[in-house]
Amino acid sequence: MGSAFTASTIFRAVDQFSSVVNKMSSTNRTFAQKTNIGLRAVNNAFDATIGRVVNVQNAMFAGALATGYLTKEFIEYDSAITSASARFSDLELNTIKGQRQFEKLKKVARETGAETKFTATQVAEAMEKQAQAGFTTSQSMATLRGTTNLAIAAKVGMAEATGHAADALGAFNLMTEDSAQLTKNLARVNDVFARSSNMAKVELVEMIETGSVAGQSFTLAGQGLETFGAAAVALAKKSLRGSAAGTQLRAMIAKLADPSDKAQKLLSKLGVRVQDNKGNFRDLFDITDDLAKATSKLGTRQKSAAMSIIFG
Repeated sequence: MGSAFTASTIFRAVDQFSSVVNKMSSTNRTFAQKTNIGLRAVNNAFDATIGRVVNVQNAMFAGALATGYLTKEFIEYDSAITSASARFSDLELNTIKGQRQFEKLKKVARETGAETKFTATQVAEAMEKQAQAGFTTSQSMATLRGTTNLAIAAKVGMAEATGHAADALGAFNLMTEDSAQLTKNLARVNDVFARSSNMAKVELVEMIETGSVAGQSFTLAGQGLETFGAAAVALAKKSLRGSAAGTQLRAMIAKLADPSDKAQKLLSKLGVRVQDNKGNFRDLFDITDDLAKATSKLGTRQKSAAMSIIFG
């Protein structure tokens, strides 16, 4: 029953893959450069007061420290940022350089807390989770804003969003020591996930779940983030979403990467090549396009049988 459903679902999705990816490509104006309006919509209400809020909060910190009066909020923040600093392997607090980096870390946490719906303490706690995931201080500061955008768009807490961001950057091989590029990479991840979930009419967190399961397989097969997004949309439109969709997409890549003898013979008979002349995995949509064309004249039963052999 499961294999039949898998083959049937993939077969129905194959015909949609090309139109989906083409639609995504036509609306894409460089993911890393385009402002993600959808993800930042909730923050628009803060734009007019950001500067004033940041100044007021910084003044409050300075005033509290000057008078020796620390509220519960400041105590919680101080505890959280101190705990986070201890987790960063690159932060050496016994050096002048380390102290300066720590001050930058605290400033970013306070400003992010002032400019978003999250508190500085929540941001500091997210920093600690980033450190636990292996982020450096520079990587943490570079991705904080993108993480808050993701949290707001996905309607989850900072802690959960931090995990999602770290998983996605890792799965799609987008982690880098270059802070500026890392900021762009997370913006790209957010944009693709947001676009894909909107097109598929599913919750953003469901699209993230799909990526967490299938992302690494797509990356190892040389498939891009946008290709993953389009494939996930195609399956979501057939009511397969979340981790279940990720499992199917991962299996699809695995079956194409290492087909059974019977599947390989059928692919050869249909004239469908999975690898190029250099042995690299061809683009998934080129493969599915060829597969759709090769089976276009077959009856529904024959098509279903062919898909069962290849993907079952």
